[in-house]
Amino acid sequence: MEIDEAINRRSYVSFDMFEAESEVEYCTDQATIFEFIRGRIPNISDDLINELFGEGKNGVRLRSFKRFDSGCLDVAKLKMSQAKIKGVDEPVILIELPCTPSMKSEIYGGALVFSRDGVYLASKSRCDCPNGCYFCSHMLAKFVYFRLIQIRPQWTAEDFKSVMPDPIKSLQGLPIQVQYVFKQEDEQCRIASKIVARELAREVPGYSSNQSSGVDRTEDIEEARAMLDDIERSKLGGGKKVDSISLSDMLDKFLANTKEAVELDTASNCGRKKKSEKAKVKSQDIHAYNQETMNGPLPRIRQQEKIFKAQ
Repeated sequence: MEIDEAINRRSYVSFDMFEAESEVEYCTDQATIFEFIRGRIPNISDDLINELFGEGKNGVRLRSFKRFDSGCLDVAKLKMSQAKIKGVDEPVILIELPCTPSMKSEIYGGALVFSRDGVYLASKSRCDCPNGCYFCSHMLAKFVYFRLIQIRPQWTAEDFKSVMPDPIKSLQGLPIQVQYVFKQEDEQCRIASKIVARELAREVPGYSSNQSSGVDRTEDIEEARAMLDDIERSKLGGGKKVDSISLSDMLDKFLANTKEAVELDTASNCGRKKKSEKAKVKSQDIHAYNQETMNGPLPRIRQQEKIFKAQ
């Protein structure tokens, strides 16, 4: 299979580094950014995504939505700027939204570039990831968030923060629960651990003690594997066209299954304004829990702590 058959040309971005010819002044006012996304950028439908991203490549599509609903996007850091860049006669609009890959420490930046009329300039947009010269899953995840902004014009920045998962970075800053540090052997301890884990997962989406037992792969290998899977599926299907997964449908399901989104929509339909609030576990809460646990009916953990300190 030729490379042109495997990868849609429209998903490729040149390797030229972004260079501004004028001073870049960032706007962090979310209402102003929302106004541009809603008023200038065309409706981000499945048809537009197919036009910009190319059809198929469902592995990358699924990864993009995983980034959207797993706390990889820190929506509070959405910012926009206007600048004059090389190769474009008129000033352009740059929209930046940091994306954390999985639970890794790096944050991928880069900018999605639009004309002042809202036309996406693929050849000038980029991501800092190893596949940033293509339309990667990080970039596609940002388009999913832009669609959410468009289809919920009544929501404010605080509303979006309450609906979106907590950013991975904020979760990484939380202290570790004591039962995840010391090995648990007795049944009482194991049951207590599961109860607390469920409560934390309910209050802070994405906070989990589960660890993958699979092989750790770098970001570029993950992206490449997703694309290769799409190509292999196409081969098995006799080279037939593979139907593209609808990210719009996935977003609708996400909203229907998210408590905060349902409450906001219900309040809007009833003509009321619901205050955007989401229960959060704070560091002091976990510290208090750890202290109570160490002084409570879990002697096995306390005994192991003494052994650990004595070493």
